[in-house]
Amino acid sequence: TYSEITMRVTPSSPRERTGRTFVGSFLGDHTKTAIGTRIMTGTSIGTGCMLAASTPPAACLGPLRWCTDDGDRAYRLDKFLASARGAMDRRGQVLTPALEARLAVLAEG
Repeated sequence: TYSEITMRVTPSSPRERTGRTFVGSFLGDHTKTAIGTRIMTGTSIGTGCMLAASTPPAACLGPLRWCTDDGDRAYRLDKFLASARGAMDRRGQVLTPALEARLAVLAEG
C-alpha cells in the first residue's frame, strides 16, 4: 500500500511504527518454513518456530510455536532441541549447554 509499516515486537506488545514503507519479515534462529509458506510484510516470528500452514501466520508469533492448518500450539522442547541439534551438526556446530538452557527459558514463556 506504500504506507508506513507497523509491527509487533512480541505477541503482547502494541503495534509500533517502523518509519519505513518497505520492511520484510523477521524470523528467529532455528525457525523453519514449509515450501510455499506465505509471510506478510512486517511479520515477526520468534526463535524455533515451525510454519507449515496454507495461510500466512499471525503477524507476531512468540518463540517455539508449531503452526499448521490445525492451529498454533507450543513446539515440544525435546522435539525442538533434537531438530536444532541435527541442523547444527550438519553445519559442524554444537548445541552448547548454555544455548540449550537459554532455549529452555524461551520455552517456559
